[in-house]
Amino acid sequence: MNLDRQLRLYTSYSGRISQEQFWLAFLWVAIPVMAVEALVSVIFYYQMDPGFIALWSLNPGDEGYDEAFASMFESIRWALYVQLGLFAVTFVPLTAISVKRRHDRGARGISVWVYAAATLLIHVGIATLDPT
Repeated sequence: MNLDRQLRLYTSYSGRISQEQFWLAFLWVAIPVMAVEALVSVIFYYQMDPGFIALWSLNPGDEGYDEAFASMFESIRWALYVQLGLFAVTFVPLTAISVKRRHDRGARGISVWVYAAATLLIHVGIATLDPT
């Protein structure tokens, strides 16, 4: 595949792609994302661990409970920010290949946009929650 064709595969919303092209393109995007997600999970799990353990030993209303909960929630919030960044980076390539695959199946790509919007709203909603 030449560079122009490869670029159109990941950025154009018109046309069709075969099942093989879809899965190869999906894996080229998904494998690095999964590697970053695994690394983020490990980093934020160890950062979150003291607050999580403290929550097991405390009851709501006990001294230190609110601080432990806030600490754990802040770690989760930063993990969500990383996920939002990955979502932003992979949004165009994944939606482009998904819409093309839907076209290949004889369907409209609107379901891809609905799913992407729902995913974005959920992540932004959780990232902007205030635990207090």
